[in-house]
Amino acid sequence: MQLKQNNTNPLISQDILVIADCINGAEKAASFASRNLHLHDSEIMLLQTYQKRTFGQSMLRNITPLLVNIARRELSELKNQIVKNTGICPKSISKVVMEGELLSVLKQRFGNKTGTPVVLGFDQGMPKPSTYCKKLIVSVLKSGIRPFYIVGNSITLISKDKVTYFSGEKNFQDGTYYQFLSRLFIGLGLEQSIMVTNADSLLKPEKNQVDYLVSNSWKLKDEYPLAEKLFRSLNEGRGDVAIQTVKIS
Repeated sequence: MQLKQNNTNPLISQDILVIADCINGAEKAASFASRNLHLHDSEIMLLQTYQKRTFGQSMLRNITPLLVNIARRELSELKNQIVKNTGICPKSISKVVMEGELLSVLKQRFGNKTGTPVVLGFDQGMPKPSTYCKKLIVSVLKSGIRPFYIVGNSITLISKDKVTYFSGEKNFQDGTYYQFLSRLFIGLGLEQSIMVTNADSLLKPEKNQVDYLVSNSWKLKDEYPLAEKLFRSLNEGRGDVAIQTVKIS
């Protein structure tokens, strides 16, 4: 299901930037953006950056065309996947391939866009987050572009002054994912909190009604993570799901 929304503030960008540099997380990021952030008149921009090597045999020949072709091919595959899964008009999805470090690309190309959501997919199944993934996250944080969504099994929303984790996992704070991200936020002055469902506080269903999160009437497929259901229930203003905020800093 795709949320249909309209942008009522002309000063706020209607576009969504999906960073596709992290191949293992690009599809997660694009799927989340198309299902939850896409407006009727918005554009989803798929961004992939590349850099020419400064060592080895690649210095002896111009490999830029090869790098560009690889990036375009990967973005085309990602775009086709989004269109197939969501039905979004292909014209609403653009592919952007740029040379340079992600941070400099963000500042040059997207730094003047107010309110442009940035979405980055994170492979949460990895036993230890990669150095490259860390570099991408730090680049977006330094760019100052907000809101910034990090999408894995959990959803992390970084706004101007706070970080909100949407998680369906027990003992979330003990996990590698949280430990990894929380260290990146040290010194940024961001208030951190976790949004979770509280089993004891879920509103009791009326007759012939079951809890919203496990009801067949829930529009998301079963394989979608609970974190996304929490995010959507909050975004839609659902009154039949009790969400508990746990402040951690």
